[in-house]
Amino acid sequence: MGHCGVENLAARPEDADFDEANIHATFDALGPDAQDRITMATYAANIEAYYAP
Repeated sequence: MGHCGVENLAARPEDADFDEANIHATFDALGPDAQDRITMATYAANIEAYYAP
């Protein structure tokens, strides 16, 4: 394969730290919060509308 000229652009999977604490920290930093929530009624209505003929 050719060389892209950029060293260590992305970490190799074996270099990743998949400890449970790090996974939770990622979701805490990037995950949804209370403002991202919708009601069950809204969810159900939109699923029904999506699959309606």
